[in-house]
Amino acid sequence: MNTLHTPSYRLNMIVFAVFMILSVIILNIMPERYPIHFDLAGNPTRWAEGNAVELLILIFFGAFSFVSVTVMQRYLIGDPNSGYLNIPNKKKFLELPEEQKVRILRRLNRMLGYVNTFVLLTFISILLMMWSAAAYPGSAFEQICQLFFYFSIILVLAFPLVDMIFISRYISQKYREHEQMGKSDS
Repeated sequence: MNTLHTPSYRLNMIVFAVFMILSVIILNIMPERYPIHFDLAGNPTRWAEGNAVELLILIFFGAFSFVSVTVMQRYLIGDPNSGYLNIPNKKKFLELPEEQKVRILRRLNRMLGYVNTFVLLTFISILLMMWSAAAYPGSAFEQICQLFFYFSIILVLAFPLVDMIFISRYISQKYREHEQMGKSDS
C-alpha cells in the first residue's frame, strides 16, 4: 500500500530544484558585502564581507531540511499499524480499518509534503532578502521579498495546525462510523 502523496512530493522536487538553481545564481551575483541578520521589520542588522560562508550555511540548512523531511515523507509514514507515529486520537486511529488508516496517512503525508514546500519557500525568501538588501537596498523588490518571507512563515506555522484539526476530526468521525457499523453487525 502506498501512502505517499505524489502531488506534494513532485511539487517539493520542483521547488527544491528552484532553490538549488537560485542558490547557485545568488552565490555568483551576491555583492561583496551582504546582510546575514535582519530585525523583525526586515531591516539588515548584521553584514558579512568577502567569503560566502554564511550564505553556504543557509543553503546547506535548506538542503538538509528538504532531504530529511523528504525521507520522512517517503519512508516513515507508511505503516498504518505503527504505534510510533504521533497521530491525533491515536487510540481511535489504531482501531480503524486498514483502508481508513491509509487515507489518514496519505493526508498526513500530504501535510508533511506541503510543510516541506513552505519551509523551502522560506529559505528561498531568505536568500532573496539577503540578495535584494545587498544589491538593491530600499527597493520595492526588497519589500516584496520581506512580504514573501512573512507569508511563508505564516504558512509554515498555520497550515499544520489547521490540517491537524481537520485530521483529528476526521479520525473521530471515522471512528464513530466504525463503532456504529460494529454495533449494527452484532
